[in-house]
Amino acid sequence: MNIAIAMTIGFVGTSVIHISKGMMKLGISRMRAGRAGDGGVRRVSIVYIAGMFANFTTPFWVMPANLFAPTVFYTSMYGTGLVAGATLIQSAPHLDHALTATPTRHSVLDGGAAPFR
Repeated sequence: MNIAIAMTIGFVGTSVIHISKGMMKLGISRMRAGRAGDGGVRRVSIVYIAGMFANFTTPFWVMPANLFAPTVFYTSMYGTGLVAGATLIQSAPHLDHALTATPTRHSVLDGGAAPFR
């Protein structure tokens, strides 16, 4: 049971690592492309900084995993953490539109969700 807990922590920890690297890359690519949007560079830099801070949480995932099993069980889950990254890449166009879409009158009445176009 302890090994399963360490491996679960490993999966969550590596998912956070891969997603944070994606956030950092997204911030850099948007700054380079000049697609900062209405918020300007400040909004893009917030995405990058949030990814950077999430990437710095790596030691905090390793420490609780080491309480349950040796480090090898945590690090063996590194490849499966790519599942979260791949899922994020596949849903990126939908997420990008949902996060940047301007709410319409109908979407506000439907609960605030912006419709996909």
